[in-house]
Amino acid sequence: MLNITPLHTQQQPARPIIKHDRYRIRWYILIAVNCGRPFPVAEPLILSVIRSVPIECTVRKLRQHLNYLAGRKFVELRRLESGPWLVALTRHGANVVDEATRYAIPEDTKQ
Repeated sequence: MLNITPLHTQQQPARPIIKHDRYRIRWYILIAVNCGRPFPVAEPLILSVIRSVPIECTVRKLRQHLNYLAGRKFVELRRLESGPWLVALTRHGANVVDEATRYAIPEDTKQ
């Protein structure tokens, strides 16, 4: 039997999209902090990098992702009392970024 339910009433799984955005946000955090290496990067700079890509991200969500990455020992957080957090890449985080970008072909060398 055919399903004749209108498309706007069918339940579409949002979970894969949310999961994909979560991975993208964490990846952009690692890339932004890697670009600032060896110095720590301030939280507003990371947030502006993420928002420059069409991803919805708030300060609260960014801090949740930073805590996740810190728990996995990819970044170190320095929480200032009345200011933004500072984020530094650990050697584990640097290994992840270096390994993932090692075989990337630069745009100017593509033929």
